[in-house]
Amino acid sequence: QLSNAINCLHENGIVHKDLHSNNILIHQNSIKLADFSLSKRIKDAGQISFETVPYLDPEQIKKQKKSDIYSIGVLFWELSSGKKPF
Repeated sequence: QLSNAINCLHENGIVHKDLHSNNILIHQNSIKLADFSLSKRIKDAGQISFETVPYLDPEQIKKQKKSDIYSIGVLFWELSSGKKPF
């Protein structure tokens, strides 16, 4: 569900820019994304939130599609390990 939600955003030209465990909600067995305050149209994305640095793709300064996908990977690691990253 999480991957599908991000894919939907990206297909509509939006990057979330703030994916972390506090912004993933579960309601009645359904995943919901929260906090779109940093979300941008892909062409406008560029500012980094330092609160979520562990979730950012270290290879990119600009938060684009690849960085949202990197953040999903970090979230999956957090889910499987039960620990916050870094």
